[in-house]
Amino acid sequence: MPEKIKHILAGVGVALGTLYIVWGLTLVKSRRGELPCAKFDVVVTDSADLSFISRAGIRRYVALSGNDPTGRAMSEVNTDVIEHLLDDNPMIRSAQCYKTNGDRVLLKIKQRKPKFRVMGDVNYYVDTERQIMPVSTEYSAYVPVVTGVSDHSLAQTVVYDFVDYITGDEFWDAQVEQIAVSPDTTITLVPRVGNHVIILGKPVRIKQKLAKMMTLYEKGFTIAGWPDYKTIDLRIRNQIICKK
Repeated sequence: MPEKIKHILAGVGVALGTLYIVWGLTLVKSRRGELPCAKFDVVVTDSADLSFISRAGIRRYVALSGNDPTGRAMSEVNTDVIEHLLDDNPMIRSAQCYKTNGDRVLLKIKQRKPKFRVMGDVNYYVDTERQIMPVSTEYSAYVPVVTGVSDHSLAQTVVYDFVDYITGDEFWDAQVEQIAVSPDTTITLVPRVGNHVIILGKPVRIKQKLAKMMTLYEKGFTIAGWPDYKTIDLRIRNQIICKK
């Protein structure tokens, strides 16, 4: 057989082989799309840290919306619809839904993380992205408690910045049990140790004021003990006013 014909036949063979592979992959993909969804897997990636939602609760939520993929043909499962459905859940930060290589649908959930809780006439959390999120009847996050705040914008700005400073300091994060904010934004701290409250005043010179209080803890109280003070006022520069 002439060499030229051999090359032509070889080329034809390669082309036919490629077409066969493409046809086979298309057939497999088509048949896969006809497979029913055998399992709907829900993973809450941060469930070890937070418990605002559960896998069972998410499955019920999706099912009640009429979008449970279980038993549906894989080609009919719309993962975008499931994701958009969960975007409206105030406890969820992000949702990723996709089909696996087989007959399963996987949904990955990440919860919103509260920074502090506001308690009063209205109760809510402010999360780590400064967004308001509702409290849960099933789970309470171990975060600082703030009282006296009725203005959401104040909670998301001035109060958030103050809480962020407190929680960023190992000592004060452990020592402060409650943060009370008056209508004029005067801040009072309720410590875990001692029977007193600490009046900081306006949220300015926070670092200097808390440094004064730390000096009192480390030097004043170690010498005189822990007197039964009711208030410790740090509002005046370079002074500490203690009242029984």
